[in-house]
Amino acid sequence: MKKNILFLFVSIFFLSNCSKKNDITRNDLTIRNLKGSVKYIEEYSYEFDSLKDKSKTIKGEFPNFIFGYDLIKMKFDTAGKIQNHTSIQYLGLNNLNKKEILSEYTKYFYNLYGDKTEIISKFDTLSNDIHTKTVINYESMHRILEVTSRSYFPLIKYYYTSDLNKNVIKEQIAYDIYDRKSERHLFKYGKNDSISEYEIYDYGRKNITLKEIYKYDDSNNLILKEVPIADKAYKKTGIYKYNYNDKNDLVEEIYCFSLLEGIAGKIEINPNYQFDDQMCEKIIYKYDYDKMGNWIKKIKIEKKGISQVYDRKIEYY
Repeated sequence: MKKNILFLFVSIFFLSNCSKKNDITRNDLTIRNLKGSVKYIEEYSYEFDSLKDKSKTIKGEFPNFIFGYDLIKMKFDTAGKIQNHTSIQYLGLNNLNKKEILSEYTKYFYNLYGDKTEIISKFDTLSNDIHTKTVINYESMHRILEVTSRSYFPLIKYYYTSDLNKNVIKEQIAYDIYDRKSERHLFKYGKNDSISEYEIYDYGRKNITLKEIYKYDDSNNLILKEVPIADKAYKKTGIYKYNYNDKNDLVEEIYCFSLLEGIAGKIEINPNYQFDDQMCEKIIYKYDYDKMGNWIKKIKIEKKGISQVYDRKIEYY
């Protein structure tokens, strides 16, 4: 559940995978680096091993099955705002005999200013049972006051910098189900109002549990992420480096960390981004594009070779 609320922070505020620019004027197409008047996207992703049509043992409750089929569907309006989002996961013995094991349908609602006001998710589109519901309240146009949801953090309050001409968020306070302060998310900004530092303070533990430092290129793509503190699930201290092609799509991702961290505790990162007993992992992405400049095939290559393949079908207005 806590992982889902981290996604909530990302989806409402950051809105982008590789850029941390606080720019609310961007729509749901541009934050995904999509060009043209996109109406609908259908994106399949699958593990490369599954193409070989062979069974492989999976630890846990699904022996002799293969994972790796995921389908995402997204629909946008003519203004570039997302209307609905469907995620489907599959399980199967081979490419032809796959079974749907999880499906989530998300619908977005807007006010007259084009701001998202509600995000509702269901596991069954025909059912009235709501899995999660997020309500976004505004104090003025584009300026979020608070976010309420049925989650680990049922309330998140937003606070801004003193510049009234910009909706630049200074901090977010997340409350638990007992209306107690749980986490404080702090933001610092650099050039073009891009986030330069992001920090999470845990009120219960009374310490900082995550700190990230960002650097960007001239196109405002995130090119370096330093994580000196990572005392949270799914996070690890280290250095992330990113390279892009001329279409601003990520083509190389390098992650360096210390093998000593699990033994000696947290490792301080020095200015040269070097560790004792350092290990780095590299991921390469290759693309095929349509005539609009949007990728329709993405191949993810890791140390052992191709690990993931993504196929897209894009419909335009």
